Amino acid sequence: MLSLGMARGRHREHRSSQMPRGWLSLRQTRWPAPGDTVAARARRLGPQLGLRDRAARGQISVITRELRAAA
Repeated sequence: MLSLGMARGRHREHRSSQMPRGWLSLRQTRWPAPGDTVAARARRLGPQLGLRDRAARGQISVITRELRAAA
């Protein structure tokens, strides 16, 4: 049977191995799905706006900036 002191020490050791309070674990964060990033949305919107060639990549960055500003 564990004494109260050992239980406290074990608990303290367990807490010190955890992340500080207020931090989110990776499981709690909401990372966007790979197909739902701002750049992916800009690539999907590019052809809809008539940006079909490689020269339009500069326009993709403009769309990306506008999407980030709107978020």
